Amino acid sequence: MERWTKILVLALVAVSAARMTPSTVSNTVYSTDAWPLLRLAELLQSEPEIRVLGINSHHARYPSAVLSSLVYTTVAGVDLYSFYAFMGAPLASLVLAILFYALLRRYFNAASSTLGVLGLLVYPSFALFTSAYLKEVYAYTVTLTLLLLVATGLRTSSWLLIGLASYSLVLSHPLTSLIVIASTSTFLYILFIDYVKRGRPLETREWKVLLAFSTVLGSLYALHARLAGPPVPLDAPDLIVLSIYGFFVYASYFAARGGRGGSRVGAGSVILATLLTLTAISLYVGLLEGPSVGLNAFFYASPLVLLLAGLRVRDERRPPVLGAVLLPLATGVLYTLSYARFAAGIVHRFLNYLAYPIGWCISTASEKKPLLTSVLLLCLLCCSWSAIYAASTGRDPFTYYWRYTPRDLVLKKYVEIHVEMVIAASVKYYYLLGGDRVTYSADLAVILSSCKSGGRPLVFSVEELEYGFPVDPLHYIRPGHDLLTCGGIVYNAGGVYVGVF
Repeated sequence: MERWTKILVLALVAVSAARMTPSTVSNTVYSTDAWPLLRLAELLQSEPEIRVLGINSHHARYPSAVLSSLVYTTVAGVDLYSFYAFMGAPLASLVLAILFYALLRRYFNAASSTLGVLGLLVYPSFALFTSAYLKEVYAYTVTLTLLLLVATGLRTSSWLLIGLASYSLVLSHPLTSLIVIASTSTFLYILFIDYVKRGRPLETREWKVLLAFSTVLGSLYALHARLAGPPVPLDAPDLIVLSIYGFFVYASYFAARGGRGGSRVGAGSVILATLLTLTAISLYVGLLEGPSVGLNAFFYASPLVLLLAGLRVRDERRPPVLGAVLLPLATGVLYTLSYARFAAGIVHRFLNYLAYPIGWCISTASEKKPLLTSVLLLCLLCCSWSAIYAASTGRDPFTYYWRYTPRDLVLKKYVEIHVEMVIAASVKYYYLLGGDRVTYSADLAVILSSCKSGGRPLVFSVEELEYGFPVDPLHYIRPGHDLLTCGGIVYNAGGVYVGVF
């Protein structure tokens, strides 16, 4: 026990500190999504009397992460920039790891729980995404706190904590709340299938607790959506199509589940759907003018091997975590890629939630095949470090634009001082400079294809000339002309340009 405790502590320190790698290498805030939160935190710090939910900003509607950063920096005496650049991500990852370990220890021994935590933290896309202090990263910690409260055997007095934590989650991130609601409902669905098709007894108290929890969280989510507005406006046809997708995925699971080995077949069908989804992503990116799909794609797809390894180990003693998480994820990803193309930019966020069933699979598989699981985990660690290194140095064609450098900060200052009109830029500089200064998407596509901006300044970098201008994580636009020669460059900061064409 003592040996695994030491290993766990060392591993937690190492993988948590590794979250600083991208920002330390570039010496700036990492990730496009971090800049709006930093601006909101600076606004609230300078004007503490302002009403947060009254601010006209999507991020102000989900302020838990920002408010927590203000509390921490005030108590610790740290400036906000240092927190968002270097401290926030490691702290959130450390808390996340501790909570996940505490949850796993309710079902696994110390060794298996330790390996499961490592599997969570070194899942490549998850490790890269949690290298920045973001709303969703903060929401992960709140989610695990909620799950621990539910799993520890609730008392009547605990529901006050459940309610507070649920509202904190609702105010943290909309997608995370939806995933938790869908996963809890799916958990009940799987338990019912086991009762109908496999004859497993229903635990009345378990049903009541989960149903009450999903009702509380769902009610708070609906209330907040009504007051602050829905995160994604879906009309009636969109909801009907989503329901059809959900019926297909859940009915397939129902048909596959049952009899001896049914758990493998049912979960295996979900994994097959996930594999097909990743193939669709590759084709989608390849058909557009996006980055080439090569070795970098392997880094992000490699964790599926661990999912398959975990599914080969039959485990009827523990909760059906895999199906509860994978079914709603498969529904969401397939729906988004094939129908709701306007939301294709959040596909990678869906895939990040695979980190939790992967950690669970590693813990399960390590009980019977510890050597094989350790080898697979080591391979996953190598993939994770490769992905982080590529992203930290700007060599990852998928995520290069998440990386900022001091030259981008110089550009930011230049634009704020000398440029008064709205400029055109990619998503990277849209998030850095703010929506009141930058426009992108349709205007950007016209400028890049014609090399004519109509006198509007265009901000771009040398990396965008090489990899393409990102509009969302699955859509990169390549310029049809050499932007350095077809117009006037009025600003050059060593690879970051402002041009007027």
